[in-house]
Amino acid sequence: MKKMKRAICLIAVFVMCISLCGCGVLDDIRESRGIYTAEGNIQLADGTQYAPLPSCKELSPFFTQYKELRVVESDVPLLLTSMMGAYFDISDDDLFLSTYINGDALYYCRTDIYESVVERIENGFTPEVYAYWCYDYTSGKNVPYTLTPAEQEAVNQVCDTQEPQVLPAGTYMSWDYGVFLYMCSADLLFSKETVEICVVGNKYYVVDETGADTIFYSVPAELTATFAQIIDTYIQNEAAYWNDVIYYD
Repeated sequence: MKKMKRAICLIAVFVMCISLCGCGVLDDIRESRGIYTAEGNIQLADGTQYAPLPSCKELSPFFTQYKELRVVESDVPLLLTSMMGAYFDISDDDLFLSTYINGDALYYCRTDIYESVVERIENGFTPEVYAYWCYDYTSGKNVPYTLTPAEQEAVNQVCDTQEPQVLPAGTYMSWDYGVFLYMCSADLLFSKETVEICVVGNKYYVVDETGADTIFYSVPAELTATFAQIIDTYIQNEAAYWNDVIYYD
């Protein structure tokens, strides 16, 4: 009886949707829908397929454009797509899909580059550059800033040569600006969080919170200009935003 009632409800919804939807709406649903194939892949309306990737914490495709896909079983009627299946995000370059299962990220990769990405995952992540991301309020996107070799060397020099200081338990550092650096592959597809660069007044610090304690290093005066250059893009973006804010009484 419950199954019959459920079927009747679904049919009623289906009929109602038909009466309300035009061809344009149906096309939009079809374009934003994917189906699971017998092989476990996800296939889009144009035939493009994505295959599930092995777990990799360092895999970091860009998902900043909020493109979504509803993925359902192949026998789900088109007009019931929004009520069934799972939501996936589409990466900015359309090469990856992502969703979360029990709090863990699950990635699918477009099949034409699948083998090369799996090979990189299996070979292990080798950091090549430092980078951070900041929000560009003009474009509405998170954009990367990749450190130059000289800037990267300056960060390493501070960590290698300056006396580490441990922040006392229960305290925190209040700074004017701060950016998290990531160790990345050259194409930024793989990344791992590392240290943070913080500014308090005219003083710069490198902060490491990757361990049990918060450790910070003071940036020597001779490297201040280099560190100012590193986070200048972030500061300029923040300044542009606040200059455009309209305050109402």
